[in-house]
Amino acid sequence: MRLALFLFFAACSSEDEGIPLGHECLTWRECDDGVFCNGYEACHNGYCYGGIRESCDDDDAGTVDRCSEDAGTCVHEPRDASAQ
Repeated sequence: MRLALFLFFAACSSEDEGIPLGHECLTWRECDDGVFCNGYEACHNGYCYGGIRESCDDDDAGTVDRCSEDAGTCVHEPRDASAQ
């Protein structure tokens, strides 16, 4: 429950992406655009707010990190040693 509340308020407090999306809502489902990589949208005080973009950074210099919309998750692929 605490995690859900944190994620909800984090989505609403982002300076870059926690901005009103321009329409009213009663539930988060009215705000959800179905796109994983741009974060979870939230309904707060009757208005939809954009989510916090998924960074996918695993702090490992040996991987290439990216958000996979198809898989709905972050992907961490090993770097090609010859490309470094």
